Amino acid sequence: MHIRKKLLLVICLIFSVNYSTVSLVGAITCSISNPSVCNDGDACTVDDCAAGACRNQPKFCGDNNACTIDSCSNGECVRTPKVCDDGNPNTTDICNMATGCVFTCITGTSCNDGNLCTEEDTCSTSRVCIGTNKLCNDQNSETTDTCNLTNGECTFTPFTCPSGSSCDDGNLCTINDQCSNNQCKGTTKICNDENSQTVDTCNASTGECTFMVRATTCSTSNSSVCNDGDACTVDVCVAGLCRNQPKFCDDNNPCTIDSCSNGECVRTPKVCDDGNPNTMDTCNGFHGGCIFNCIEGDPCEDGELCTIEDKCFNLGLDPQTGLFTFQCMGGKSKCNDEDPNTFDTCNRNTGECTFAPVVCPGSSSCDDKDLCTLNDKCLFNECNGTKKT
Repeated sequence: MHIRKKLLLVICLIFSVNYSTVSLVGAITCSISNPSVCNDGDACTVDDCAAGACRNQPKFCGDNNACTIDSCSNGECVRTPKVCDDGNPNTTDICNMATGCVFTCITGTSCNDGNLCTEEDTCSTSRVCIGTNKLCNDQNSETTDTCNLTNGECTFTPFTCPSGSSCDDGNLCTINDQCSNNQCKGTTKICNDENSQTVDTCNASTGECTFMVRATTCSTSNSSVCNDGDACTVDVCVAGLCRNQPKFCDDNNPCTIDSCSNGECVRTPKVCDDGNPNTMDTCNGFHGGCIFNCIEGDPCEDGELCTIEDKCFNLGLDPQTGLFTFQCMGGKSKCNDEDPNTFDTCNRNTGECTFAPVVCPGSSSCDDKDLCTLNDKCLFNECNGTKKT
């Protein structure tokens, strides 16, 4: 071999990196007229000369098919079919040329819908994994029962308006306001001076009783005699007697204080303020009670000893009140030693962590020793099967 070519070959071997990147061969000189000096002897690279330096680029073998693994061998493109197998007998495994492997559950088999707040997940006739909502019920009529989406645990939040406790329904014409089923309700104030010649009413703006004297005589032809000079009353003659009824200003919104001023209805928003800058204070348009929610995304304390990095989550609209519901929930489990060979649990009463050796690795096959079950698999470090039907 010519001495110069030997030198070029040695330099190429030293400076060539690998076939996954462009290799600049250390040729002293190369040009379009002598590209042979750039030949690296690999049939799976395209060798050329650019700006006086050799390039050895991998041969392109892509076929735009996500169901093949494309490579080069002896200068020829090789397309090896991709094997799609998730090891789950309850799924149909196919390959989509555009996206790759697709694993679809089989109708009637058990599956996992990825929602910690559902149970008995089963593949539907449309081959979608659907679970039954987990029932969270502490049999206590004074709590709102929900499921924590981050850990699947039930939470039981005491009512903001416990039954039997005193409250304020914002209506000055009710008395003895008390909570019932998380709603504040009062008894209508009775205004009665036991005088048949007066119209007895309660003034919604002051809560005071008013006793308007009836006109002794009136008729539809002389109803003006019933005018009491108050723009906030409706003056009419009924059965020969004047009635001076308060102007109706109730907008059916428990979060406003409705009154009349100079004949005009005034709706003053009810003020809800707990003095805590870390809460979002609103009035519940369903029962008029104040709600002090945590602020979405802010750090908070969920009261659970087994969670850390707690923050406020938006649980969506409440179908009863039409308001968004917020709840403080743990960001992640306190107990995680990041060891795949241990099953990590936390005592909710003490917050103490336990790292037990894994005896039944998750989703692996096992034998639960029950002849009336099949498809036994590990779940939560225990072996469980599906009951035979």
